[in-house]
Amino acid sequence: MLFRSQNAWAQLLAQFDTLTPLKRSKSGEVFASQIQVAGRTLDVIVKRPRRRYWYRYLNEIGRGSRPRRAWKKSWNLLVRGLPTAFPLLLMERRVFGYVTDAAIVFERIPGKTLAQLNLNSLSDSQRDTLLHRTGRILRQIEHFGFSHFDAKASNWIVFDDPILGPTPILIDIDGIRRRRWIALGIQRLLRSMKDNPNYSPADSLSLCRGYAPFAHLRIP
Repeated sequence: MLFRSQNAWAQLLAQFDTLTPLKRSKSGEVFASQIQVAGRTLDVIVKRPRRRYWYRYLNEIGRGSRPRRAWKKSWNLLVRGLPTAFPLLLMERRVFGYVTDAAIVFERIPGKTLAQLNLNSLSDSQRDTLLHRTGRILRQIEHFGFSHFDAKASNWIVFDDPILGPTPILIDIDGIRRRRWIALGIQRLLRSMKDNPNYSPADSLSLCRGYAPFAHLRIP
């Protein structure tokens, strides 16, 4: 859903101070909130990026704002069956046709990130399946002609699906590009997983098997 009403933007702007801040930095703000949809309360994430450098004002011409690109990327992933948070609302403020401010609202996925997750709290089968699925998603992204330039562990939420068990969900997908760069995503994830104190060589093997199930292991 896209809103272009100046009144709607003014209402959202007035509410930013009442939202729960999750992150504030020079690159933008991230808030947690709740909305009512069809009589149900839905937890959401509101992202309002900022331009840290002056040249961002120039290279966004023709590309669209970061929230607009995130909106398109999210639907590109969802229509291909790749798990990511559903985008619910995109809002842009324009002056003379140029976007001066923008925000995007996503559903909030409950769970911890791969970086925060205590892997030892999972059973051996759950642990292996979770990491195997994560590697497979990175392989599927490349299969569809994309690459994930920022597939670090903090950009994955582990959702406790009541049927499928621990399931990896992509969040913060700004790093996905329509460019196929083989193994870039899995290399970034493997490096970042080393910061998880429970990460083991067996976990690394599960990730790699998910990404490249038919590869042959070689012991140096």
